[in-house]
Amino acid sequence: MTADPRTYGGTTRNPAEDLPAGHLPNLAASGLYAWRLPLDEAGPALARSLLADAMTSLALDRDLIHDGQVAVSETVTNAHQHAPGAPVELWIHARTGTAPQLVVSVFDSAPDALPQIADADPLAEGGRGLNILTALTAGWDCRRSRSRMAQPAVPGKAVRFYLPLPPHWPGRPSLIAPAKAAHALLVCLDSRGIHDTRRSDDKGISVVELPGINVWVRPRHFSWLGPTERYVQHPLVDLHEAADALIEDLTATST
Repeated sequence: MTADPRTYGGTTRNPAEDLPAGHLPNLAASGLYAWRLPLDEAGPALARSLLADAMTSLALDRDLIHDGQVAVSETVTNAHQHAPGAPVELWIHARTGTAPQLVVSVFDSAPDALPQIADADPLAEGGRGLNILTALTAGWDCRRSRSRMAQPAVPGKAVRFYLPLPPHWPGRPSLIAPAKAAHALLVCLDSRGIHDTRRSDDKGISVVELPGINVWVRPRHFSWLGPTERYVQHPLVDLHEAADALIEDLTATST
């Protein structure tokens, strides 16, 4: 199926309230949800509610939704504890990769307060958040990132965890024109403070020129050489996954 140009790369940035059913971006067409969370004890509760609404809209299993709620609550709580006063954002998008997954990210603007798994006493009140992520999710990581909600965008980090989507989700792969994908990638990066970019198109292939990195946009994939000369490739439908990986690589090349 061909990606609907009205939905490809669509993003919701709604800081506090849920959107009515039918008004959320299509995660299967590279949509993304992003919210700013309150800096007090209401933050974890709002994150649980927003994630449950998003997962329910995808008709995911109730047990998986519960696991996701516990994981996001712990992640937001850790962000408040280890980066007090830093703006916190919740992002949700999907990726296909080797297996379809829902990617849940909690961003804060304290890039040096990196999370570490604690060898916590089972009876301790704290120090177990990342162990809970390991137990309840398909994996997690932390990467340098940039905000989506703050304008201008600010640097920081995102703790991300992954929840499985149905094996055949979202069905047949979308066909996305490279020029459209390249434009959407530039919009994503520009909104997050990466402005020094150019794009060229020729014979069905687009090239996005970033500071120190050239991204080749072919009929099915974004691809580039990372800072350690590793080859990176992401399907065009994984627009936000590619943008996050590029921001991490651009941060590495600038330090």
